[in-house]
Amino acid sequence: MNPSTKSFLLRDLNNFLTIYTKGSNPEPPDLMTMPLTDELKDIRRSEIFHDSAFFRIYLENVVLLADTSYFIQFSFLGVKEGTPLLRAGIVLVGKQLMDHFIFSSPLKKYTQNWKRENIENILFIFPDTIDRAKAASFARLDSMYNSKINSPGQQTIFINADNFPDALHLVGVNFKSDYAGYAYNSLSDYSNNKRVVISGRPGIFPNYDPHDTWHEKLRTVMNDSVINRPVDEGCAYLFGGSWGFTWIQVLDSFKLYVSAHPNADWLTLYKNGSAFNMGKYQYAIANILNALLVQKIQREKGFPAVMRLLSCGRREKGDANYFKALREITGITESNFNQEIDKLLH
Repeated sequence: MNPSTKSFLLRDLNNFLTIYTKGSNPEPPDLMTMPLTDELKDIRRSEIFHDSAFFRIYLENVVLLADTSYFIQFSFLGVKEGTPLLRAGIVLVGKQLMDHFIFSSPLKKYTQNWKRENIENILFIFPDTIDRAKAASFARLDSMYNSKINSPGQQTIFINADNFPDALHLVGVNFKSDYAGYAYNSLSDYSNNKRVVISGRPGIFPNYDPHDTWHEKLRTVMNDSVINRPVDEGCAYLFGGSWGFTWIQVLDSFKLYVSAHPNADWLTLYKNGSAFNMGKYQYAIANILNALLVQKIQREKGFPAVMRLLSCGRREKGDANYFKALREITGITESNFNQEIDKLLH
């Protein structure tokens, strides 16, 4: 690498990392790079040591891939009392354009020779095989969610990963301490009416969870800062079940709890964050009650009214914002909450 190219690379790489490691919201890059830049946000911060710049950036390797493209590896390391602490190992692809560089995730490069198949609004990208029945089922679920959130033309790029470490690797994260021990999870992002999902879940591709897919879809049209989590979970239970159980199975189990607690004070249980057991899983009672309320609101007023309740704000102690929105939408208040919930349960 000649001295001028090296100078351009270091200058622009430093600018790129300065922008995307801050806790602010910079201009998003291309969709396929967004899952990587999401992982860079606030990556230098150490909560344990109360230091916003504890982890420093160490450039490890720069490899020429073609005449103007480079494979760039670097780490975020901190040192405490002589002990090095690794936060993350990252990979970028740098493309030289005359006197400057642009950077992207290696996701496109890693998947450039993979197979592709379009089903409805979904582009599936995979290395080997696809279960077309599952792919069609996912496309139907995606279309249904698009209808709920009033985004009928939304496109999805669905990329296969064998597990969560593989999903992270595909976007350019070789290691991140935040995810130590994570075997299965997904990464997703959204821009300009198009969503990308890198699904690091077990099973034959496409491997997805209908419950988590609802959460991902909602956040393409609603900022997480205004979403009321118990209502969001209620929708996810209602439309996608939970932990492999369908909504009907979850509800049947909850009705056993109802039968065993005939005088339950639903308002107190809701506000206290109480849960009930279903085998090895625990389900928050507030989430189940919201699934029932979402059914009622959707039936009587349509899903736009559900979206109003969803966007009433993050859960707060006492749930005042939730009960204000619930009263405005349904007429249900804290004083008649128990009676109205009993109606939905019997």
